[in-house]
Amino acid sequence: MPQFVLLHHEISAGGNKPSHWDFMLERDGKLLTWSLPQLPRAWQSAIRASNAPLADKAPNDALGVSADLDCVPAERLSDHRIEYLDYQGALTRGRGQVVRIDRGTYYLLLDSPDALSVKLSGSAIVGHAELFAREDANIAEHSAWWTLHWRG
Repeated sequence: MPQFVLLHHEISAGGNKPSHWDFMLERDGKLLTWSLPQLPRAWQSAIRASNAPLADKAPNDALGVSADLDCVPAERLSDHRIEYLDYQGALTRGRGQVVRIDRGTYYLLLDSPDALSVKLSGSAIVGHAELFAREDANIAEHSAWWTLHWRG
């Protein structure tokens, strides 16, 4: 089964974007990657219950909980190396550090250029997630805003 990972990416002081979450899905020897500025509320509860790293932080602090219960913005980034499934620690070129929050396997339910639906089975996060490209997305360049919907 292909794997997924959720990392918290803490940006170094003076970085060009705020700290965020990296949601990654393994496919074809690489990781499809989305940057999440916040997490669905259900993910926060699951992370707290699992005692994962950062679970002791206030909801609107490190966990960056979305006010919307089920839907968060997701920026499609370039594919990442498969090594990020296992990596935690400092990143090169002063880009901060990453901490693994959850990891597991997933089952692909739907795969199209502008939509992805997966059943996640992680240590903390278990359930159905859907990613949809927004209408203004440039899918060919992998630099697009998507939306992550948590179906539980």
